Amino acid sequence: LAVVHVPSPALVTLTQFIVCAVVVYAAKLLRLLEADDFEWAKVKYYLVYVISFSVGTWTNMKVRMKSGDIQWSLCIVAKS
Repeated sequence: LAVVHVPSPALVTLTQFIVCAVVVYAAKLLRLLEADDFEWAKVKYYLVYVISFSVGTWTNMKVRMKSGDIQWSLCIVAKS
């Protein structure tokens, strides 16, 4: 849905990750959520997952944009 309004899969994916990180960090600061501090030894392994997931998400959105599949999906959502 977002790619229809903002035709940039990279921007959509980046925005999703940034908003998620900000919400979790804010919840931690407000003591609504208990989260560990960042430790580079742990973060560097998680970055492999984040990058892989981002590439997969970007590729999926780009392929769906090129194939016109997004409009078809929107029709299904709109009818339900």
